[in-house]
Amino acid sequence: MSKVWFITGAGRGMGVDIGKAALATGNKVVATGRNPDKVAEALGKSADLLVAKLDVTKPADAESAVRAAVDKFGRIDVLVNNAANFYAGFFEELMPEQMERQLSTSLSRPDECHPRRPAGHAQAAFRADHHDLFNCGSYRF
Repeated sequence: MSKVWFITGAGRGMGVDIGKAALATGNKVVATGRNPDKVAEALGKSADLLVAKLDVTKPADAESAVRAAVDKFGRIDVLVNNAANFYAGFFEELMPEQMERQLSTSLSRPDECHPRRPAGHAQAAFRADHHDLFNCGSYRF
């Protein structure tokens, strides 16, 4: 039986690679990113693919993307938290707002799509008996 993968940050890098691999092995994929056109271009077209806008720092985006996933595929089996922000430079040269955005995206906001969130569609989207959660991240300061 195929699984439904929900991938954040699917517009480039590992997100694209994970999405393509999941599709190639017969799974269904909800590929999300801040720029859905970029995500769609990176992954191509497939009946097993849903592209959705998602900025993980915006709870409304998360709720909408999860709702779209459940509406199309009925559930989510695998959540890949891959979204990230990166500002290049020396630590002491970064503005506090840049640090906050980078840390918020990578560390504190992926919970918006987490299966155990008490409110919204995310909890209902994950089968109660089984789900997989992968947090991807690389931090460079």
